Amino acid sequence: MFFEFISILLPVAVVIAALLAVLHYLRKRHGLSGRDAPLSILQILPVGPRERIVVLRTRSGRALAVGVAGQSLNLIAELDPADIAPAVAAMVSTATASVPAVAASTEHES
Repeated sequence: MFFEFISILLPVAVVIAALLAVLHYLRKRHGLSGRDAPLSILQILPVGPRERIVVLRTRSGRALAVGVAGQSLNLIAELDPADIAPAVAAMVSTATASVPAVAASTEHES
């Protein structure tokens, strides 16, 4: 019975390891994620059912506002990175500050 289990588990482990290796290779080769990614999304603002404004940061530090619709992309403006840095930092600090408040409120309820 142990050998039957190993004979099933071993091929599954090999396939998963191969998929992880391919994913790692693609990320390194094509820069799909990580700190050196060509673009990173800072914020997404929905403005309609299929329309949104996306704020992107390039590898060089430029910030771009892009309009995204069902069939098109349009550059709205190039933003000053100093203008968006405080807003992003405020969103992060607000999110981390609200976590202890939620935990404290659930402790009082129980």
